[in-house]
Amino acid sequence: MDTEIKLLTKDDLDLMREVLEDDNMVFDAESLGRFIDDKHSFGFIAKYDDKIVGFAYAYSLLRPDGKSMFYLHSIGLLSDYQNKGIGSELMKYVLDYAKNNEYSECFVITDKGNQRACHLYEKFGGKNNFEDEIVFVYDFEKPKVEF
Repeated sequence: MDTEIKLLTKDDLDLMREVLEDDNMVFDAESLGRFIDDKHSFGFIAKYDDKIVGFAYAYSLLRPDGKSMFYLHSIGLLSDYQNKGIGSELMKYVLDYAKNNEYSECFVITDKGNQRACHLYEKFGGKNNFEDEIVFVYDFEKPKVEF
């Protein structure tokens, strides 16, 4: 059976339960429903044999010059479906979606140690030309830090 890649809709939320139980996912179906209701948030799914086996989510970001960027925040597959080309299909769909909807660029952030992700992103033409690039994260849900 072929893999179906598509935008996540409310009709798919019941099928997302197994993916949501994966250790990497930190949200529930109700939160995910609110997420996809936001016009700047996007969920993408990979369905195989009527089961959701992969999920990616992204955001549209408006730049001050009026152009929009597409930020792919996360992409993942259930472990039994990795190394079968499904992640590549999902990545291609996300990139095609961003290009076809006239985003000026798409970007994704990962760790250099995540070789599987780096390989996938490079396979589709992603470039990291910044040896000194660093991402700082401010986590407001952890104990308060005084400024």
